[in-house]
Amino acid sequence: MNYINEVLKRIESIDQKIIDRASDILIDAIKNKKKIWLFGTGHSALLSIEVYTRAGGLNIYHPVYFEELMVTDFDPFRSTELERDGAFLKEIFHKYDFQNGDVLITISNSGRNYLNVEMALQLKEKGLTIIGLGSKEHSEVVTSRHHSAKKIIDIADIFLDNKSPSGDAILTIKNNKYCPISTITGSTILHALTECIVSKINIDPFNSSNLDGNDQANLKKMGKKNN
Repeated sequence: MNYINEVLKRIESIDQKIIDRASDILIDAIKNKKKIWLFGTGHSALLSIEVYTRAGGLNIYHPVYFEELMVTDFDPFRSTELERDGAFLKEIFHKYDFQNGDVLITISNSGRNYLNVEMALQLKEKGLTIIGLGSKEHSEVVTSRHHSAKKIIDIADIFLDNKSPSGDAILTIKNNKYCPISTITGSTILHALTECIVSKINIDPFNSSNLDGNDQANLKKMGKKNN
């Protein structure tokens, strides 16, 4: 199938050296007991929970999660409205305590929307390291929706290119574009970060809670008791 072939080609083109550099930033945060935040809106929010308490993953991530910023059948376009406006940032800063020395992995395919850009700018000023995850190709062909004219690719200390095309869809069928790729390549990058981290420092993984005997071990890794 063309889609599978295209996915494999894009994954193979991902820059592994930049992932390795990003892993060093995360390791420094871990060693200094700082938090690593994940933030995305719309479908990018899927990646903010992809590596959270995941089997084979690490207990190092803190997703910035709001149902309003997810794509739901209640109002599938609500997240699109909110990401283009900075007003929701008050809700984010009220709920989450971002601190100097933390790391923000901000996930946005275009990197152009107001909420993502304003959040990255304010947190960078506060002393957080910003890692961007998105499409370089898409970002380069659009303008910013932020008054600064900046996009995530301009703000990030390190930018992880997910290699998706502008518009995300990679197949042309009957003159229409189909089959997005950013979730697959973005997930690949995040799990590759895990590989880099555990090759350099010792961290136990979460194990599948659907295999018997793992629940207590996973709860221990989360620092929780099964009451």
